[in-house]
Amino acid sequence: MSLQEALVVVHIVAAAAWIGGGILFAALAARAWASNDEFKVLELSEMGDHVGRRVFGPAAAVLLISGVWAVIDGPWSFSDTWVSIGFAALIIGLGIAAFWHRTEGARIRAAVAEGGVEGAARRVGRLGGLIGTAEILVLIVAVWAMVAKPGL
Repeated sequence: MSLQEALVVVHIVAAAAWIGGGILFAALAARAWASNDEFKVLELSEMGDHVGRRVFGPAAAVLLISGVWAVIDGPWSFSDTWVSIGFAALIIGLGIAAFWHRTEGARIRAAVAEGGVEGAARRVGRLGGLIGTAEILVLIVAVWAMVAKPGL
């Protein structure tokens, strides 16, 4: 296996961890909120904090490093449309992580303490679902761009 192939494999695995984990958390969140069980909602918010720091953050870093390295080492250019789409998706995903997910768990736990699951769902649930869905859609567009390579 060449260095280029290894970089692409690492890049794909990191993307799969980020996107797959995001889809899994969306499904678990829907189930937790629908259960109306404070314990499930609180536990999921704490797991989200934990997994964010130990899986999603490192996956994003590996994704960035392997992607940049693959472009430098490969036949591609940073000015290629599909590479630009990937960078834009990464920036949007990191922005959502930094400005929403990083503090969402604490918001959920405070809202549950204040108004139970129903009160928390009214304050946090719908917006969180929309933001999470938007993030996954942006990442799926990035995967499409990596496969279709528009502009080549």
